Amino acid sequence: MLNVRNVEYFEKVVSWAKENGLYDELKQKLDYLANYGGTPDYTECHLYKDFAPQSFGFDLLRHGKHWMSGGLIFHGPHDNGGDGGMPTLSSSLDPDTRPHWQVHT
Repeated sequence: MLNVRNVEYFEKVVSWAKENGLYDELKQKLDYLANYGGTPDYTECHLYKDFAPQSFGFDLLRHGKHWMSGGLIFHGPHDNGGDGGMPTLSSSLDPDTRPHWQVHT
């Protein structure tokens, strides 16, 4: 289950993704987090605003207890596809300059 903590920011990112032809990509990652662990009856994802543009932080709970945290980070030309620089400060082992989201834990 996905629990959005900042609905206004969430809707802004969804709108931006739709305007830029990236909604399907975002939806796929959100669905992945919402169903992480395979059993929605005991897994919950709390999604909140991250400092990086078009990105989210998340906490995964299992049976109501904290399990792990991470980020759904938007990568694109602005950060050279995950080189660790600004504005995301996130790196990727598979640098890709096409606009996309990656789950970081």
